Amino acid sequence: MSEVRPGWYPDPQQAGWLRWFDGEQWSAHVQPMPAGALPTQPYAARRRAMSARAIVGLVLGAWFALAALGIVVTEVALPALLDRQERALVSALTCADATQDAVDISKDEDEIPLVRIDDVALVEDRRDGFHLPEGSDEVLVLTCSGTATWQDGYTADATVELYLDKELTHIVAMDWED
Repeated sequence: MSEVRPGWYPDPQQAGWLRWFDGEQWSAHVQPMPAGALPTQPYAARRRAMSARAIVGLVLGAWFALAALGIVVTEVALPALLDRQERALVSALTCADATQDAVDISKDEDEIPLVRIDDVALVEDRRDGFHLPEGSDEVLVLTCSGTATWQDGYTADATVELYLDKELTHIVAMDWED
């Protein structure tokens, strides 16, 4: 039901004319606005109450749109962002990281710990093609060589391999010549 009473109102289509509004819609009946008459205020926009069905439809539509956006973020955007971050972390790894990891592990695990590795050179670099491994797999990232020195003064040519698992944990393998 309209909030506007039936009556003659300024014609919304023709200036200087009045058009009959029947309380629900404009009619075809028009007449010139009397000379000197002040036009009445245009009728208030007719408001329609939104049905419960329309409200439920809007809420469900918004929910589905947000759910779809969430899927896009979690399935596409977030993995792409994480992949870029992982690649940046892997790209920043160096032979200095690999050899320092070997020294640190040796201090914790060996009876005669490794003190340092000098004259380090890159032997193999797989950082550019790195992809996160699945499950419990590890992926070789760097192979480096150098001269290893242990706490007792022993030295040997050594090779250090740096692997990463799916959590980007450094796993170091070292081999040396006696």
